Amino acid sequence: MRLPQSVTVRTCIMRTASLLLSLAALLLTPACAKTTCEKYADMEVKCGEYPENEKQITHDLSQGFCMAADSDDDPAAKEMTEHFRQEAECAKKASDCAAYKACKSALN
Repeated sequence: MRLPQSVTVRTCIMRTASLLLSLAALLLTPACAKTTCEKYADMEVKCGEYPENEKQITHDLSQGFCMAADSDDDPAAKEMTEHFRQEAECAKKASDCAAYKACKSALN
């Protein structure tokens, strides 16, 4: 059974319109920015001199310590978490390893 040409044209127009609306929505959606803790973990791995087999655990630990610093759940760890919070701020501001390392050095 063959559909009338007007139905086929209408379907094609509707599909094209739907595709264009989807494309416009994708283009207008802002890019998902990394959190401060994600950027901190990325900079620690990128700028540190860690062996390849330690990079993933370094990333995970850095992100975890940073998230703990943000939570303030454990008052006993406040001093340690303040250090990670400050380093995370360095990562947030830095765009390259040199700036990140200089900021971290200034903290000590």
